[in-house]
Amino acid sequence: MNRNPRALLFGWVILALIIIASPSLVFAQALRTDGEALVVRAGSTESGDVATISQPIVIDGVVEGDVTSVTGSIIVRGSVEGDVVSLFGNVTFEADSVAQGNVMAATGEVQLQQGADVAQAGAIFNGNVSDSGATALLPVEGNQTLTTATRVILAVVLAILATIIATLLSLIWPRSVASGAQIIRLASQRALGLGLMWSVLSVAVVGIVALLLIFSLIGLAVLPVLLLIAQVPYLIGLAAIAMVIGQRLNLQGPAAVLVGSLVVVLPSVGLAAISLPAAFIWFYLSAGVGIGGMFLLRATVVQRHSLQF
Repeated sequence: MNRNPRALLFGWVILALIIIASPSLVFAQALRTDGEALVVRAGSTESGDVATISQPIVIDGVVEGDVTSVTGSIIVRGSVEGDVVSLFGNVTFEADSVAQGNVMAATGEVQLQQGADVAQAGAIFNGNVSDSGATALLPVEGNQTLTTATRVILAVVLAILATIIATLLSLIWPRSVASGAQIIRLASQRALGLGLMWSVLSVAVVGIVALLLIFSLIGLAVLPVLLLIAQVPYLIGLAAIAMVIGQRLNLQGPAAVLVGSLVVVLPSVGLAAISLPAAFIWFYLSAGVGIGGMFLLRATVVQRHSLQF
């Protein structure tokens, strides 16, 4: 069987980068284990990072680096000098525990007992947006409850921003947005399919990059920037699908995009009163159709240029 030497070399480079980016992930499997959890015992100090996959972590002693678990929960009774991150679990700080860096439970909850001294030089990112806490979205102290009024206010603010940006994009690239809208009208099903494919790939890529950032020296500070960049295609897609809706209301140009954007985002505001994730899903599915239209437009332009040559 013939092997492509370039592909083989690329595979070894990727493997090396993963190992270099997260050396503690490899090393952590050899640490002390009590029952199912990886434990840093009271009175002991771990110099460097501690990380696991599919294994909870209990910190009774001192960790001089970061503490990360991909699919396990984390309990801190001692002290952590770096960040504390659980991607698919809860993070619990018991009384008298200390954490100097950032704290994040990406899909779970950050639980603070009375007396815990947490995020001395960082912030708390509580990812359980459907029930409690969302400091990744709101400028408030971690572990706050998202009431119905808070969810609606957040949705209104985001809807206004999305509408303004989509309208501005139609002013900057009027021909591209109008052409994308025309493609959507002609091939709406293909546009929807491409939009769904883009959303799936975006989630996978952003998740992998976020995971590597968490295990690297860059840390959590880059994650908000990464998430903002990931919204750009959806705002362009919103402008395109909004143009289609506005034109059906006998409007043209930026006015069509403005009104069409409001038609798209207003249901998200209503859904936010029930469930914030449902509001985001509606927005991304709607804007995804616009992304598919812009992809089809790009493919059409490339095909025309190739025929000319």
